[in-house]
Amino acid sequence: MIILMKRKFSAVLSWGLLFSACLVVSCVSDDNPVSPMPQPDPQPEPVVNKQIIISEDGATYVNTTKIVIGLDEDDFSYKRVTTIIDQRGKVQETVRDCSAMAAIKLNGDEQAPDGKVNNVTLINRGTIEIHTKGMVNKWRDQIQTWKITDRPYHYLRVLGMLGEGDGNQLINEGLIDVYFDHDPSEKFRVYCFAMCGNNNSTFINRGEIRFQGTGGPLTRMRAMGTAGNNVTSINYGTMKVDVEMAEDTRFITTGGDYNDVINNGVMEGRTTGRLLGMTRYGNSNIVNNGTISLTTTKMNDEYTSPLTDADRYTAGLMENMSASRVNISPMTNRGTINVTIEETESEASAGYGMFFDMVAPNQANVTINNEGTINLKQNDPVYKHNMAEAGFVDRSGKQGVNHITIGRWFTTLRDFKSTNDLFLCHGASVNFGGAEMHFRKGEGYAYGTAYSVAPEDLLYNTGGEEDTFEYKNYDSMTFSSGEDNLQANWDKEAKTVSLTTKE
Repeated sequence: MIILMKRKFSAVLSWGLLFSACLVVSCVSDDNPVSPMPQPDPQPEPVVNKQIIISEDGATYVNTTKIVIGLDEDDFSYKRVTTIIDQRGKVQETVRDCSAMAAIKLNGDEQAPDGKVNNVTLINRGTIEIHTKGMVNKWRDQIQTWKITDRPYHYLRVLGMLGEGDGNQLINEGLIDVYFDHDPSEKFRVYCFAMCGNNNSTFINRGEIRFQGTGGPLTRMRAMGTAGNNVTSINYGTMKVDVEMAEDTRFITTGGDYNDVINNGVMEGRTTGRLLGMTRYGNSNIVNNGTISLTTTKMNDEYTSPLTDADRYTAGLMENMSASRVNISPMTNRGTINVTIEETESEASAGYGMFFDMVAPNQANVTINNEGTINLKQNDPVYKHNMAEAGFVDRSGKQGVNHITIGRWFTTLRDFKSTNDLFLCHGASVNFGGAEMHFRKGEGYAYGTAYSVAPEDLLYNTGGEEDTFEYKNYDSMTFSSGEDNLQANWDKEAKTVSLTTKE
């Protein structure tokens, strides 16, 4: 392990060989043949089995090598009390951490964090390779399970880049490769972060972040994650998940306020359980300008998912509507969101372009915009699943109202009355006032075919009589074409729209 802690440090760690040769031009006879120049032996790819721990404010460290952690049981780890974000909100738990690159101060025998390290810049231009099996083998007897709760650690975490303090920058311009290669039958949670930090920090991915392997029913992963405030999280590169089994997967998740959560690149995910592109739990901006493609698959028949039916959902963008939320920023898609449900183990699995998890009554209002494309698909041969471009679902079981305002929305004109896949409502108040619906021509659409745009067809009610289901200001909506060469024909009295070509 490399620990840098007594001065500001700026370094680029690299290995290489420098070879040079001089070429001499002369006349050579057959009696004096020239011997071939000896060639150097092939050099193996440099591997650094050492972790980088930065303990001084203001330091900068650039990795250009290959760092491997988690294969061996002797990798350095430490006790840490951390805040995580899940369906319960912010939760503090004691964990065992192992980091490849970390800005963190450590103390005495426990080797626990001993204060924040601020304004550190960590840059990866090489490869960070993370494995889970070594740490799982070492710490399995000290991690809590569902039945054994008197062990010291709630779960095990392995991280690529960690900024424990405030104002840190974590930048990936290389590759962060995560392999879930532990025994999937383990009964405790294994959690992996590619990038994790705190208040006033910046996460930027310009390279590639990959999660792969077998995983397990209790596997969780985050490409970027924070519970802090004033955090900027931007993906310009590629994030990929191809894991056989997982409990909870999120590419970018933020829990604090005044954060910017932006995808300008590509997110591709295929796994089981809850699968989310970008989430927010505080009053932050969330925008997709790139591509988010998510596919939900079935858990291996030998294993059982810990998820309840209410937690089985896949969504490109996710909003947590808690009671404390105020002044909520709009949620906007300007890119492409693809959500696919394949064969699953539960009928309760659902898929949304945008999902609004209404965990408590809230008088705040959020405006949603889709200026891009949302594609939904299901291939399950056993079950038919609820799917919608936007879903508003009350999971609180409490009486109250959550407010949603529809803004600019581009979609394909279709028979909404039968597809039930535009706006799905299970306990919400939806405001159509000022909504702009822009319709595109879908595959197989016959020009002139009119479809209903009545509010009860645009907004599909899946709740019962005890759930709030209301809409307002429908007469203030506008309907137009989302394609320059087409014209939308809106029959206000019949509440239908058809598309024709412009003359």
